Amino acid sequence: MNSIFLVEVANFSCPYCRAMSRWHDHLETAVRQYGGAFRFAPISLSEHNDTRELIYYGARQLGAEAAERVKEALYRGAQDDQLPMETEAQVLEFLGRAPSTRTFNLAQLQVAARSEEAREAHQRALRLAHMARVNLLPSYVFIQDGRPVYTLERHDDQPVGSAFRGRIEAKLKELGENQ
Repeated sequence: MNSIFLVEVANFSCPYCRAMSRWHDHLETAVRQYGGAFRFAPISLSEHNDTRELIYYGARQLGAEAAERVKEALYRGAQDDQLPMETEAQVLEFLGRAPSTRTFNLAQLQVAARSEEAREAHQRALRLAHMARVNLLPSYVFIQDGRPVYTLERHDDQPVGSAFRGRIEAKLKELGENQ
């Protein structure tokens, strides 16, 4: 049996991506039923500014809890507070004040965000989005045998929520049963 992996391609400025983030634990559990894993993969929408994404990928190196807290803080900063967060200094300053991340070792996070590992993780996410022909966010890329086999995107006329989550789970089940 080949494992199915599910990757959510997202961006911190996307309100639909944020709305779907509440389902991450549920999707992770569903993917595990088929021996796979769920991965959140934020991408920058501008080739000149990948600061938030690199900070997230750096946080992922510090552990799942750190990544989750940074993810939620970055969504809040970009959407609720409408902060530009264009420079590393702006993002780190915000994280230093945000309730969920103010106790973080920001110097350690900064080193991790500047690492080759963080940069490579972001580049992999961008390549996957390109290979899977992602057009709208969030998009869910289903991977089997190391390659994308299906991409499920939100459509402009389609809300995100439990119905969209149901479509993701139905595709997981279909792929899992056809292994």
